[in-house]
Amino acid sequence: MFVAVANFVPYFGPVAGVIVLGTVGFLTFDTFWQAVLPPAWYLLLHTLEANLITPVLLGRRFTLNPVVIFVSLIFWTWLWGVPGALLSVPILVSIKVICDRVPAMSSVSELLSR
Repeated sequence: MFVAVANFVPYFGPVAGVIVLGTVGFLTFDTFWQAVLPPAWYLLLHTLEANLITPVLLGRRFTLNPVVIFVSLIFWTWLWGVPGALLSVPILVSIKVICDRVPAMSSVSELLSR
């Protein structure tokens, strides 16, 4: 359950998931290859999901203005440093989703779109 929830935390969640599965694998199984198999499968599935499946599905749906992405990157990096740089696009996408759903914010949604 922890690994499934941690998968939604950008960058650090999958690392924590691999560590937890590796630890449990080494405590549970006798051989090295059996212990490495669960974290290896998790890492493979997460890599496919994060780098292939999700971008293809979301790339058709979400269109963001490249200038707004750049401004968001500059702002969040200035505000929070490296963590802000890593979280700038997820924060921007969250704002866009909220603006798409709230009719009063449709002008902001239009600004964020291409």
